[in-house]
Amino acid sequence: MPLFDFGCTACGNKEEQIVKKWSLPVFCSNCGEQMQRKIGRTNFKLKGGGWFKDGYQKPKDKIDD
Repeated sequence: MPLFDFGCTACGNKEEQIVKKWSLPVFCSNCGEQMQRKIGRTNFKLKGGGWFKDGYQKPKDKIDD
Protein backbone atom coordinates (compact mmCIF):
# COMPACT_ATOMS: atom_id res chain seq x y z
CA MET A 1 0.00 0.00 0.00
CA PRO A 2 1.34 3.45 -0.86
CA LEU A 3 2.47 6.01 1.70
CA PHE A 4 1.21 9.55 1.02
CA ASP A 5 1.95 12.97 2.52
CA PHE A 6 -1.07 14.98 3.67
CA GLY A 7 -1.47 18.57 4.88
CA CYS A 8 -4.40 20.11 6.73
CA THR A 9 -5.52 23.50 5.41
CA ALA A 10 -7.36 24.32 8.66
CA CYS A 11 -4.65 23.80 11.31
CA GLY A 12 -1.49 23.28 9.22
CA ASN A 13 -0.83 19.75 10.52
CA LYS A 14 1.33 17.51 8.25
CA GLU A 15 1.14 13.72 8.31
CA GLU A 16 2.17 10.63 6.36
CA GLN A 17 -0.49 7.95 6.07
CA ILE A 18 -0.85 4.61 4.33
CA VAL A 19 -3.94 4.78 2.15
CA LYS A 20 -5.66 1.72 0.71
CA LYS A 21 -7.74 3.67 -1.79
CA TRP A 22 -6.45 7.10 -2.80
CA SER A 23 -9.96 8.33 -3.67
CA LEU A 24 -11.17 8.08 -0.04
CA PRO A 25 -10.93 11.27 2.09
CA VAL A 26 -8.33 11.46 4.88
CA PHE A 27 -9.11 13.46 8.01
CA CYS A 28 -6.73 15.38 10.29
CA SER A 29 -5.88 13.79 13.65
CA ASN A 30 -5.71 17.27 15.30
CA CYS A 31 -8.86 19.07 14.15
CA GLY A 32 -10.85 16.45 12.19
CA GLU A 33 -10.98 18.44 8.92
CA GLN A 34 -10.37 16.79 5.56
CA MET A 35 -6.68 16.84 4.53
CA GLN A 36 -5.16 17.59 1.12
CA ARG A 37 -2.69 15.15 -0.46
CA LYS A 38 0.75 16.73 -0.99
CA ILE A 39 3.57 15.81 -3.34
CA GLY A 40 6.26 13.95 -1.42
CA ARG A 41 9.81 12.85 -2.10
CA THR A 42 10.57 9.52 -3.70
CA ASN A 43 13.09 6.83 -2.76
CA PHE A 44 14.18 5.83 -6.26
CA LYS A 45 17.80 4.74 -6.59
CA LEU A 46 19.59 2.90 -9.36
CA LYS A 47 21.87 0.37 -7.71
CA GLY A 48 24.08 -2.22 -9.31
CA GLY A 49 25.48 -2.50 -12.79
CA GLY A 50 22.46 -4.07 -14.53
CA TRP A 51 20.81 -0.91 -15.86
CA PHE A 52 24.13 0.43 -17.20
CA LYS A 53 25.35 -2.71 -18.96
CA ASP A 54 21.93 -3.26 -20.60
CA GLY A 55 22.35 -0.30 -22.92
CA TYR A 56 21.10 2.70 -20.97
CA GLN A 57 24.41 4.57 -21.05
CA LYS A 58 25.45 7.22 -23.55
CA PRO A 59 26.73 5.77 -26.83
CA LYS A 60 30.51 5.60 -27.09
CA ASP A 61 32.32 7.27 -29.97
CA LYS A 62 33.80 4.69 -32.28
CA ILE A 63 37.46 5.23 -33.11
CA ASP A 64 38.76 3.45 -36.23
CA ASP A 65 42.42 2.44 -36.06
